[in-house]
Amino acid sequence: MALRKIHKQGEPVLTKKARPVTKFDNRLAQLIGDMKETIKDANGVGLAAPQVGILKRVVLIDGGADAGVIVLINPEIVRREGVQKYYEGCLSYPGYYGDVGRPESVTIRAQNAKGGAVEYQATRLYAVACCHELDHLEGEMFMRKVKGPLYTLEEVKAMREKDKAERDAAGGMDAAGGMDAAGGMDAAGVDSGEDSPDTAAPAEGYIRPSHATPGPIGPPPSQEGGLPPNL
Repeated sequence: MALRKIHKQGEPVLTKKARPVTKFDNRLAQLIGDMKETIKDANGVGLAAPQVGILKRVVLIDGGADAGVIVLINPEIVRREGVQKYYEGCLSYPGYYGDVGRPESVTIRAQNAKGGAVEYQATRLYAVACCHELDHLEGEMFMRKVKGPLYTLEEVKAMREKDKAERDAAGGMDAAGGMDAAGGMDAAGVDSGEDSPDTAAPAEGYIRPSHATPGPIGPPPSQEGGLPPNL
């Protein structure tokens, strides 16, 4: 396994549509292994093959300590639910963040590294990551879809601090009138805060096989503490 170059905005490979994977062979296994090394090194949540210069429909999602790195080959979203506001970034367009208005929850059908059929449900951060990476397979970059301006990291931090100060001034109550269950995200999408006392679900959500016992989606991530995730 080896690290691969992450291509940046302006490079033609990021504007081209990826081709379906038809051979589940050693070359594919090598690509997946290299992408796993690359996503860990870049401290990312998701990575699509076009980002490393390969026009194949391969996506990796780092689901954290419990789920590990999930491989999605020829993925498609078959169900979307809700909408959430979330400032996402991109390993191919570093330093800028914006809200695209992604679903709260998605169901994805794909193939695994051996070609077997799989289906996953992803919520919150991981729903954002799945949508973001599937956009890469279509040659689309997130900043083309952002609703409103793009923000620098410093601007996101300032907005985060302002939101926290307003919540603190309101006595720690969230907009719904419940206790604030802030669960910050670091750049790898790992929950660095506390679970909601009502749902006990990680604030960043989850990605898991869709046949697993369903759990609560969890509260919207506050994105306090640490950096916004790059996808």
